[in-house]
Amino acid sequence: METDQSTSAEDAAETNMRETVNMYELKLKDLEAEFERCLGELNVTTSATEKESHPPTDHALPYKKEFKIQGQIGDPGQRDKLAFMSLVHQIDSGLKRGYREKEIVEAVVRAVTPGLQLRDYLEGRDDLDLPIIRCLLRAHFRSGEQLNCIRSYVIYHRVELRRPRILFSVPWR
Repeated sequence: METDQSTSAEDAAETNMRETVNMYELKLKDLEAEFERCLGELNVTTSATEKESHPPTDHALPYKKEFKIQGQIGDPGQRDKLAFMSLVHQIDSGLKRGYREKEIVEAVVRAVTPGLQLRDYLEGRDDLDLPIIRCLLRAHFRSGEQLNCIRSYVIYHRVELRRPRILFSVPWR
């Protein structure tokens, strides 16, 4: 008798377990159907709002504006050309706005006045990154300051050499 009772108890447990599994399978099917319905609504809503709204400002999107340097990099001391600190500020601003280093480097190279040796040099190098660009630009602007100093020194001394010096007067006879 005990075996009959244990068998019927096992059968009851097995039947109960089957009913529970069936109930969970039905819930799973209902949830999958609800998920598909929500996903369909999400696609319809997303495509409708994308047409109406402005594009997102995520900087990783492919249609982001191209980074540009405002102004031109010319010979140091040249009028209406960028100063070194202005250029550094624009580069830092581009980094903060999420532009990649490569985009910023390309913009800096484009901003150098065509025909300058600096531009030819930068276009000839393919291993440029921001630290190298900053170093080269710093050297470019420093060399200009040094050249201006040397030029003014030479001009001053040329003027001095042209002036007649009268150390003592000798009467002409």
